[in-house]
Amino acid sequence: MTVAELLKDIKARRISGDLNREVKGIAYDSRLIKNDYLFAAIKGFSTDGHIYIENAISRGAVAVVAEESVNFYGSAAFIEVDDSRQALAVLSAAFYKNPSSNLSLIGITGTNGKTTTSYITKSILDAWGKRVGLLGTIRYITGDRVIKAIHTTPESLDLQMYLREMLDSHAEYAVLEVSSHALALKRVEGCSFKVGVFTNFTQDHLDFHGTMDGYFSAKTKLFDYVEDGGYAVLNRDDPSLRGLAERLKCNVITCGLEEGAMIRAVYNILMSIGVAYALGVTSDAIIKGIREVKPVEGRFEKIDEGQRFLCILDYAHTEDALKRLIQEARLTTKGKIITVFGCGGDRDRGKRPKMGAVATELSDVVIITSDNPRSEDPLQIINEIIKGVSKDNYTVLPERAEAINKAVSVAEEGDTVLLAGKGHEDYQEIIKGVRHPFSDREAFRKAVNSKQ
Repeated sequence: MTVAELLKDIKARRISGDLNREVKGIAYDSRLIKNDYLFAAIKGFSTDGHIYIENAISRGAVAVVAEESVNFYGSAAFIEVDDSRQALAVLSAAFYKNPSSNLSLIGITGTNGKTTTSYITKSILDAWGKRVGLLGTIRYITGDRVIKAIHTTPESLDLQMYLREMLDSHAEYAVLEVSSHALALKRVEGCSFKVGVFTNFTQDHLDFHGTMDGYFSAKTKLFDYVEDGGYAVLNRDDPSLRGLAERLKCNVITCGLEEGAMIRAVYNILMSIGVAYALGVTSDAIIKGIREVKPVEGRFEKIDEGQRFLCILDYAHTEDALKRLIQEARLTTKGKIITVFGCGGDRDRGKRPKMGAVATELSDVVIITSDNPRSEDPLQIINEIIKGVSKDNYTVLPERAEAINKAVSVAEEGDTVLLAGKGHEDYQEIIKGVRHPFSDREAFRKAVNSKQ
């Protein structure tokens, strides 16, 4: 594909150079540039891709897309655009021959419930006899290839590559978790969704979006990518989403526990049934898919080492998710609820005291520890959590393994230990950008086996 062919849907401020050169690949990291590649210079959070343009050309780039005017020598084409991220997404879709046009895409957004909903939806479509790909927080499934996820939603270039792999593996459907970050950063530009799903909306990621309005606005961008005649599946019980249903131009299916919802039952299952209804899935396939869905890693995951108390691993890392986790555990717990949790560093600080309040109010025993402190002081994070507590039923143990050991040591028959925040993660980010091996699952198993 030539530079000119790739630029067909790009709105550029200025274009110069030879547009007839063949493009063999695209990269937004200059270190990955090879001969006959196109380089997209993106302004990132830690560095600016524009400073690597010269390096990209020296490595063989035949074209450069950038937001800033630059002068360089050589035969590389230069394309100046308003938004490099948007241009990268559109170029990537074109390079991989617009795979979403031949796939039925289901996009799932929301503060909580995206991963579980995506797995239930995939299971239903599998039961319907369809070939289904999946991109989400835990892993990317493109056919026979399964890749450990780096981001909930991959960067646009990688996203289009994975969609192309799905199509080449004869997939008919693709289920995507679509994060607010991905929507704000235009990673799904160039995609066309058959169904968009909004599971719920509560506080999170204000470190990135600034305000709840900004966060909500980013989430609702998903429906800008729903195709004509497509569907929106919304949680009607969430007050934030009721007004949205009236504003959307696509077909709307509402789900919830309250009166007025079109489909009523358990939330994550409801949303998946809503998707299935939109796609015309048979009732037999829906029932079969729900029955056969496998437990999702780190989502209300029970860890059994033969102990006489229950341990549940969960990814809950917001006030609402932690509240729901504890309430759900309370329904089946005869003894004490022992909750171990922390909050991530370099993330929304406003939710820290709220999570402290929820944990101490609804649990019998709380152990406040570190999550992924990143560049922040773990004790400072914990102090911000403690500002929200109203009961003296908590202990502070910054070392996560020590906190898990303590929870296990005080647990008795009939109790439930909740390990919240990290779920499926197999690392702990103690220094920003540096991930050390750590698994809640393995730490708990070790603690139980040492006690028994």
